Amino acid sequence: MVGSFLVAFMGAGSNPGSTLATVSSFLPPVAPLVMPVRIAAGEVAAWQVAASLGTMLVSILAVVLLASRLYEGRSCAPAPGSSCATPGRAPAAGPPPPGPEGPGRLAPMPGS
Repeated sequence: MVGSFLVAFMGAGSNPGSTLATVSSFLPPVAPLVMPVRIAAGEVAAWQVAASLGTMLVSILAVVLLASRLYEGRSCAPAPGSSCATPGRAPAAGPPPPGPEGPGRLAPMPGS
């Protein structure tokens, strides 16, 4: 992020028509900082703004698709008997169902 700031305001700010400013205005990590500086300086063609915006939109879509593939079905760590074992299903409302001992009864002590 600091590098993006330095490129935007030292490289593009001093000479918006330089090769560094032109190339960096198409790179998604630095384009949101460099392109507005170049637009304000009047050193950019309309096709360059459109191309920069297009590369940003394509990179956003690619990152979202990659993240959705990486984290698919991993909203929580499923455990046996957990309502989280089935992704996309809401947990059941209300108290848990009674066990084999019945509601309000304690299990017998082992060995008794």
